[in-house]
Amino acid sequence: MKRVIIVLIMLATATATGNAQFFVEGSVGAIYRGGTSSLDGVTKDIPSSLGVNISPLVGYRLNENTALGIRASFYSSTHRYTIADPDTGDEAVWERKTPGWGGAVFDRYQLWGARKFSFLLESSIHISENHRVEKTGSTTTTNETRSEVGIKTLPLVSYDLSDRFSFIVSCDLFSLNLYALTVDNKVTTLKERSCCFDFSAQSDIFNSLPEIRIGIIYHFKKSGK
Repeated sequence: MKRVIIVLIMLATATATGNAQFFVEGSVGAIYRGGTSSLDGVTKDIPSSLGVNISPLVGYRLNENTALGIRASFYSSTHRYTIADPDTGDEAVWERKTPGWGGAVFDRYQLWGARKFSFLLESSIHISENHRVEKTGSTTTTNETRSEVGIKTLPLVSYDLSDRFSFIVSCDLFSLNLYALTVDNKVTTLKERSCCFDFSAQSDIFNSLPEIRIGIIYHFKKSGK
């Protein structure tokens, strides 16, 4: 499935160069936390985290208010810190690695636009999968695959920098997500399936700042508003 998504994006991008209604969009993110702490002359590593994600997108504008497209996402995260080994009591490194991918077919509808700003509503059918492995020392404690299929709706805001480039901002605040989740545990051989519904709404928007994503759009030909 991951290869199919990559091929579709490559084909759509190639076609877009000859069609003025196409646009491409992309966002890249990275996060790193780490360091050391010292107490009474004893230095220890503090918990560290490393995460990278990339999300390319190709869309087609049907008219000034409506667009369709496909999106892919690839991400990986690693968390590591030192704990006491439950068997020996000695210090051991706990580590969790979570690589994953996702894909979606979406439509966007412009709810309101004025000058350079536009408020959009995006609805999508999405799939994703990630593989999580947790280890303490050389012992694997968790080894599971999580797969998700669902539909999602969320608001977006775009700002035109020029006729060719725009910023687009999305956030899970006020988003709706209905999905089926499958968790396949390789250690216990237990497979669980569940249906989930998420609605994100908070009175304090600052609690949602980590969920804000900023991307850049390139329009092969910007249609007027």
